[in-house]
Amino acid sequence: MRLNKFLSSTGIAARRKCDTLIFSGKVRVNGKIVYNPGIKVDDNDVITVNEKVVKAKKKFDYIVLNKPRGYITTMSDEKGRKKVIDLIDTDKKVYPVGRLDTNSMGVLLFTNDGDLTYRLLHPGYGVWKIYRVKLHRPFKDTDINILKKGIKLKTGDAVSGNVKIVSPDKKEIEIKIKEGKKHLIKLMMEKLGYFVKSLDRIKFGNIEKTGLARGQWRFLKKSEIIQLKKLVKL
Repeated sequence: MRLNKFLSSTGIAARRKCDTLIFSGKVRVNGKIVYNPGIKVDDNDVITVNEKVVKAKKKFDYIVLNKPRGYITTMSDEKGRKKVIDLIDTDKKVYPVGRLDTNSMGVLLFTNDGDLTYRLLHPGYGVWKIYRVKLHRPFKDTDINILKKGIKLKTGDAVSGNVKIVSPDKKEIEIKIKEGKKHLIKLMMEKLGYFVKSLDRIKFGNIEKTGLARGQWRFLKKSEIIQLKKLVKL
């Protein structure tokens, strides 16, 4: 098994972060610092990160949280702000899968399965996310086709999304996208002349927040985990 894949399987971090740990010289294999994420390792090797031995995790944990406003998606914060991890009352060491902005709400996944996290966030696997968006003015029918065809943002990214209007006053829409970059939906709406008043992720892949009040969480069902892994070919 490749070293970076082994490290992600321990739940330390997603694979890209594991690459960073390796490149920075914090990983040793049998006492020797290695800088190659692709080096092959097996059960007979002793692997340490920051001088601590790490072992492959046999059982992973999977959680969904209905994120409320006002919480940041980080594990620690020097400013003492409220963190999403503070809402997860468990002794399981899990990490958020991607981010939701402080004032955004909805489905936020947590796991210590680094390989799954990597694939869920990698654009190559194309996992759909659905958001409920409230706007400051009615959404134009003509903009539905514009978004479907794709628009170019000021960041240089070309993005597209499937949109449907879900309120009589046309100020609420649902948008389905595969990309997951920071502030993406706000940038898309801004490009079309809209201001986002609220953003609520209602679905990530096959996972929904049905039955969860804001701030509540639960472990994923076995059937949900199986389906989620199928989406990313695990």
